[in-house]
Amino acid sequence: MASHFHAPETIEDALRIRRELRGAACFMAGGTEVNNRKAKQAPEHLVWLGRLGLGGITRREAGVSIGAMATLQEILESEIVHPAIHQAASNHANRNIRNVATIGGHLGICRSCADLIPVLLTLGAGLRVATDSGELERDLESWVLGERAGIVLSVEVPDPPGDLRVALEHHSRTANDLSLVATAVSLRKEAGRVRDAIVAVGGVAASVVRLRHVEAALDGRPLPARDKIEALVTANVDPIADIRGSAAFKRHLAATLVERTLRSAWNQEVCR
Repeated sequence: MASHFHAPETIEDALRIRRELRGAACFMAGGTEVNNRKAKQAPEHLVWLGRLGLGGITRREAGVSIGAMATLQEILESEIVHPAIHQAASNHANRNIRNVATIGGHLGICRSCADLIPVLLTLGAGLRVATDSGELERDLESWVLGERAGIVLSVEVPDPPGDLRVALEHHSRTANDLSLVATAVSLRKEAGRVRDAIVAVGGVAASVVRLRHVEAALDGRPLPARDKIEALVTANVDPIADIRGSAAFKRHLAATLVERTLRSAWNQEVCR
């Protein structure tokens, strides 16, 4: 359990504290995950980011900027974020958690079964990150796959093309549980064929992943039949068995949800 609490008022101080304490310190946003960490992993020092002015959701010239300290409930209630992000936020636990949990913390923990990350990947979101070397723009997928140095300042979601179709699905054991598997898909439909598909899945690997082999198999072709999509997904996911389900069950669930998500995106009406 942490025995020291730091509340820096500048990003520079937050980075300095973490740098000086090395592995003994952990950045904290909303704090909903602090007591979920295993005791052997618990940091001695918590560096709270609540005084750094990183909240807010704002409209920019070519998209929407979501401050790292924006809560999931604020995202859910925002009138300017993409509807798919609304839906993903609503899938996250319950309102008590959403009132505290932040998008920055969501990305800091980077759970495999994260609900927001698949949708952000399908929308081409990027990150602004503060590091010891200065402020950088970061690729979201690289961050999710493990390159997570620095403090997330904001999530930058570009305006999608007018013909982009986005859909998502998830499965959880109860309404208040984390998702067991979460899927999100974006694609364009051109002359009856799939174009520019992004298929992102949580709960089937160490982190949320894009199923690039599935994306490549879909590109330039009509949407395949259900059994073919499910076979594609089954061959390209490798979940682990745990108390929440066997590997075989998660593999089957991922295949079912990806097929359902693709079908939902394919059948969407798009306003041009």
